[in-house]
Amino acid sequence: MVMTVEMRKTLLLMGGFCFIVVLVEEILNSGTVSKKITSSLTTVREIDLATDHIDLTSNQETDNSFNSRDGTDEDRMRYHDINENKDRMIAENWSRDVDEDKTESSMEEQRKKEEIIRFGEIKDKEKDKDVYYFAKDNVKYQNDDEKEDEEKEDEFEKYRLENSPYIISPEDEKRLSTPPVMNEMKLISEWKRLIPYKHSFERCRYNMCRWEPNNTLADGVLFRAGAIRTWIIKPFRRKPGQRWILYTNDPAIKSYGLERDDVGHNFNATSTYQLHSDYPRTFGHLQRVTPPKKDYGKIYDGKSRYIAWFVSHCSTWSKRELYVERMRKIIPVDVFGACGNLTCGASHFRGNDTNVCLPMLSERYMFYLAFENSFCKDYVSEKFFKLFQGVDVIPVVQGAFDYHKYMPSNIFIDSSDFMSPEDLAHYLLDVSKNKDHYIRMLKEKAKWTYRGADPLHCVVCEKLHTDTRTHFHTDMISAFNGRPSECYKPKWMKEEDNDDDA
Repeated sequence: MVMTVEMRKTLLLMGGFCFIVVLVEEILNSGTVSKKITSSLTTVREIDLATDHIDLTSNQETDNSFNSRDGTDEDRMRYHDINENKDRMIAENWSRDVDEDKTESSMEEQRKKEEIIRFGEIKDKEKDKDVYYFAKDNVKYQNDDEKEDEEKEDEFEKYRLENSPYIISPEDEKRLSTPPVMNEMKLISEWKRLIPYKHSFERCRYNMCRWEPNNTLADGVLFRAGAIRTWIIKPFRRKPGQRWILYTNDPAIKSYGLERDDVGHNFNATSTYQLHSDYPRTFGHLQRVTPPKKDYGKIYDGKSRYIAWFVSHCSTWSKRELYVERMRKIIPVDVFGACGNLTCGASHFRGNDTNVCLPMLSERYMFYLAFENSFCKDYVSEKFFKLFQGVDVIPVVQGAFDYHKYMPSNIFIDSSDFMSPEDLAHYLLDVSKNKDHYIRMLKEKAKWTYRGADPLHCVVCEKLHTDTRTHFHTDMISAFNGRPSECYKPKWMKEEDNDDDA
């Protein structure tokens, strides 16, 4: 029997209908849609491509129809090949998809169990793609779907900032506005302080404290870490329940003499920049605000300089001065203060003339180097926070502080994301030329404003009222004594050392 074109059309339509029915049934059973549709449509598209130029309504019953204006010999051969191999192709694709669906289904279930987002995010580079490490059991996932990845990033960003000790959330604001409960006056003194404290507790949230000159009567005794090497601390004679509090704003690498048993073991509390301190202190906080309306295009067009750096210590443990020296071979860096030839403000920038220097910075410069003098865990100074006072400049940060973990995204550029000073310099040049990208960063940064940190005496007063521990550590200084886990050389310095050794 000779099969007409109409019969072929009917069989093809019936086969396609059955194929679609089976496809829908299997998709509903498997619960996985996207990859099955993609691979199955590949087969359908190949059939469509072969028949696209063939007139199925033609009454011609011979193969000569493929030589007409509606088809070619190539179409004819492709049409027959696909008809013969259609069932095999569908079977192979279907079998492969089912196996993949089973694997993906089990992986998705495992992923849902393990992908419990806790505080913290680490970004790394692998094959030029962002890879997110979700902290639960160190399980690593790479998001391929762009929309899913964006939603996950937004969710993660919200969670990070809600739990960051450097961000004042609406919940924090509500808590801070609630009057605290205080039952008794707490006494605070400082060891061997010659000049009495003049700081008042009246402006502290917890204000039922007063200064006590007699150390033996105080509930808390303050010890300044930077002066410990000049003290002679007698063997441990702390009265029961009394807090001996070591405090400092300096990075751990600058603290000396704390390893001696007759010194370090005397303290049972610390108040430092480190997050594991008993009474942690920061140099500032960020709080989300409604950004002011500005003409950012005009702001961008008005900038005439690339990078500013205000610095007074010219030889540092972090060797930031060497890093900047290498950057300056690629991009201009204007250095203000003792380590440069430029001055600013009445103090000729030595530098805290915020009424003059910050407006100048905002008007002229695109970037500011907020480079720390040490690479110590959790250490981030006022260099970063002061730029969030309406200053239209992008911070370029450097230090051991985990900015990606604790700070909002897209408001800074982290030098640790680059392999070398030269790579960073080239990137800053690229950003400076990309007006849209630069303005987006400025707008995102404008959503955050600086909030000052509580002074030491307010922090200690609050903790004396709220810290109800009865067990104290006797070796809590060891973690603060600049050991490698707390302070270290940056990656670029290690590579430079290796080059010197070669």
